[in-house]
Amino acid sequence: MNEKELALAKEFLTISANWIHQVLLRVATPSLCPILKSVKIRQYWSTSSSSRLEFHCSSYKEVDRLWNLVEELALALYKLRPWFGSVPLPCFVFCYDGKPVTPVVNPMSYVLEFNEIEGNYSMNIRNLFLNNENDISGLLVNLVGGFNGLINDEWKRIIDEIYAEKNPCFLVSMDFHRNILFNQPAVDLLNSTPEKLLTKSLPKLWIPPTELKPVEYDISPPQRLVDFNGLLRQQSSLSAYRYQSWKENADLNTAEWVEWIDDITYKSLPNGGNARKMLVLDWEPALVTQS
Repeated sequence: MNEKELALAKEFLTISANWIHQVLLRVATPSLCPILKSVKIRQYWSTSSSSRLEFHCSSYKEVDRLWNLVEELALALYKLRPWFGSVPLPCFVFCYDGKPVTPVVNPMSYVLEFNEIEGNYSMNIRNLFLNNENDISGLLVNLVGGFNGLINDEWKRIIDEIYAEKNPCFLVSMDFHRNILFNQPAVDLLNSTPEKLLTKSLPKLWIPPTELKPVEYDISPPQRLVDFNGLLRQQSSLSAYRYQSWKENADLNTAEWVEWIDDITYKSLPNGGNARKMLVLDWEPALVTQS
């Protein structure tokens, strides 16, 4: 590549990164948008027709704020997929002082296959199930190992059981660490949306504030989550069980370390897979002991 071609390539990458930045600001959530405005984006292409976005932050605090919204950024990028055509969505990494300080993130590892209805992304599982069983099959196949795409009577019983609960209730995949089903009180408890709850990565919610670091907990789940799942497999049910993890307020983009009191039941899912049904009885703020 000669100097003129190299200059044109750099100019194209700059224009492309600026375009992505501007469009991301249009589709980003209110909590993500202010942080995106303050970062600089650079784009790099590889020989395999894939690209990587670097989000350059002005401080480690800004990196932490952006990392806490990594799922929302993945969702925003996913909404741009029609403009990328057959080219894979770019992976991204957060940088400080010109160097990457987080793992490289593939947005597709966070984002399910959203059902697009009249230009909007609908994550209301109850409506999807009632209106079109194939739609909820598309969601479940991303969450449950061995799922064959069929909604059978056993699945219907589980779905009805979750929605019949008056307290907040979650059905969580123990294999993929994602929410599978939840009721409206669960959405209200976290001041969230069905869309956010479906795309939320759950392992880092188990990391105490004194231990939280920007690492890929999906690849290596925290030991306390591994131990918890192991205990549940052994006992099948935990009555009024107390444990500590983060309670998020998605609307305010805040989180507090709390002690939950749950009735928790192990579920062997239809067509394969392991899950835990978590019925929230109560919660209270937990004291954090500095290490």
